[in-house]
Amino acid sequence: RLPKAAAAAADPPVPPKPVKPTCNMTIQAACDASACCQWCGSVFNATAGFCVAVTGFPIPSLQCSKGLGPCAGVASAADCAAAGVCVWKPLGPPGSGAGWCALDPLKCVA
Repeated sequence: RLPKAAAAAADPPVPPKPVKPTCNMTIQAACDASACCQWCGSVFNATAGFCVAVTGFPIPSLQCSKGLGPCAGVASAADCAAAGVCVWKPLGPPGSGAGWCALDPLKCVA
């Protein structure tokens, strides 16, 4: 049996919590003014809504003001960088240019 200090040292480090943009605006115009936030409401009741982070994928039963966001459909690293809040995720062998563009939550946190 290991001493308490040795057992604690053997435990893997706890990963940090994911960084998320703060999208707590209560007015649609203020929410949509943020590059990382969007206003969403139910597809069944468009009069009520709330502010959430841009996800890059559809949210079932919600209709959102920015759809899939500024990174969706971007096909090159240069265009991804030009989007401002996106980051290029390379795929395949180095130098191939293959990859996908995703929202970078670190660029969304003030």
